[in-house]
Amino acid sequence: MNYKSIVLCSVIGGLIAILYVMGQWTIPFIVSLILAYCFHYPANQISTYFKISPATASCLIVTLLVAIFTLIMIFLIPLIQKATIILLHKISILVNNTSPETINNALHNFLSKFGIHQSFDIGISVQNYIRSLASDIPGYLVGLLNTSKSIIYIIMFMFMTPIITFYLLRDWNKFVRYAKILLRKLTSPSVVTLIQNINSRLAEYIRGQLSLCAVLSIIYCMLLTIIGVNESVVCGLFTGMISIIPIFGPFIGLGTTLAMSLNDSSVYQYLFIILTYLTIMFVDSNYLTPKFIGEKLGISPFWMLFSICATMSVFGTVGLFLAVPLTVVFATICKSIIEPDNL
Repeated sequence: MNYKSIVLCSVIGGLIAILYVMGQWTIPFIVSLILAYCFHYPANQISTYFKISPATASCLIVTLLVAIFTLIMIFLIPLIQKATIILLHKISILVNNTSPETINNALHNFLSKFGIHQSFDIGISVQNYIRSLASDIPGYLVGLLNTSKSIIYIIMFMFMTPIITFYLLRDWNKFVRYAKILLRKLTSPSVVTLIQNINSRLAEYIRGQLSLCAVLSIIYCMLLTIIGVNESVVCGLFTGMISIIPIFGPFIGLGTTLAMSLNDSSVYQYLFIILTYLTIMFVDSNYLTPKFIGEKLGISPFWMLFSICATMSVFGTVGLFLAVPLTVVFATICKSIIEPDNL
C-alpha cells in the first residue's frame, strides 16, 4: 500500500469517526447533503437558463423545498394523524373482536389445504402482541416528542437543514472540483473514472426514482379515490413513496390500504383494491420503471433480495431504503473489476 492509499484511507476513516461521535446531530448535514446531491443539477440548469448566479438559483430551490415541506406540514400531517388514529382504532377493534380460537382455526384450515394437519395454540400470543403494538405506538410517540432533547433536535433540524442545503447547493460545483483534484492526487485515474461512473449511475437512479414515486402517488390517489377507499389520499401518497423500496414497497402499501378499509368495506371493494394494486404493479414493472429508471441498472432480482436482507441486518429498517443505492455502487465496482475496458 503506497502513501496515497494510506492518506485516502485516513481521510475516510477520520470522516467516519467524526460522524460516529456526533451521532444523530449529523442527520441535518446528511439530509442536506442528500438534498444538494439530488437538486444540484436543477440548480445548475436554472442558473444557466435564466442567467442568474448559483446563489440565486440555490435560494430558489431551497425556497421551493421549504414551501413544499410547509404545505405537507399544514395539509398532509393532519391527514396522516387522522389516518393513524383510525388505523390503530381499527386494529384494536379487530384484536378485541377476534378470539384466539378463530386465529388458531384459520391457521389450521389454511395449512390443511397443503396437507399439513396440526393443531395450534398461538392465537393468544398473536392477539396480545398486536394489542400491545397498537397501544404502545401512541405512547412512544408522545414520550419521544415530550423530551426536551427531542424538541431541541427537531427545531435544529427544521432550521438548520435549509441553511446547510443552501450553502451546499451554492458551492456544489466548487466541492466537486476540489474533490476531483484531491482524488487525482491521492488515487489512480482508474479510481477517479470508477467514482465518476458510480456518481452517474446513482444520479440517474435517484432522479428517476423520485419522478417514479411522484407519478405512482398520483395514480394510486386517483384510483383509490374512485374505488372509495377511506383516507385514499394518505394511502395513495404512502404507497407511492414507499414504492422506493424494491419488491416489498407496493405490498406494504397494499397491506396498509386493506387495514384502513377494515369493517368499512365489502368483499368486492377488497377485491377491487387488490386488483388495482396488482394492475399498477404490472404497469410499473413493465412500463413506468423502464421509462423513468431504464434498464441500465441491470441488477438481478436475486441480488436485490439479497441486498435488502443484508442491509436490513446491518442498518435495520433504514436498510430498506439503502438497498438499491448500495447495490448500484457495489455492482459498478464489480463491473469495473470484471470489465475494466467498459468503464
